[in-house]
Amino acid sequence: MPAIVCGINDSPGALEALRVARTLSAQFDARLVLAHVACGFAAAVDESLTTGQARKGGAMILERAAREHDLQAEHRLEVGEPAEGLARIASEEAASLIVVGSRRQGRLRLRLRSTLAGTLAAAAPCPVVIVPPAGRR
Repeated sequence: MPAIVCGINDSPGALEALRVARTLSAQFDARLVLAHVACGFAAAVDESLTTGQARKGGAMILERAAREHDLQAEHRLEVGEPAEGLARIASEEAASLIVVGSRRQGRLRLRLRSTLAGTLAAAAPCPVVIVPPAGRR
């Protein structure tokens, strides 16, 4: 069964991405994988306190997103650089698509901004959908 990976964090853009990923998952009968990449360094044995807290926070973000949107989705939590982590998750899950949110660049500018999306598009093993913030669609 194909998979759609949705990058989740605590931003409003991620919530819009989740809505789109959920719809696409239902339309294409694809597994939905919620993925969060906590910034930090993965260690073989010992983990720093900061990385441990980032991992714990990421788990809470995934749980809250699934609960608030009543989703039966798989969860993936990684530690590292977000674009690399999402690309790795998409590869491991044999994803057909990665969905991420964006934000407006500034109050008066209409361009979308997502450093993650640009980096991810270059590294991803599949197409990347960049969802605009609410009010832009």
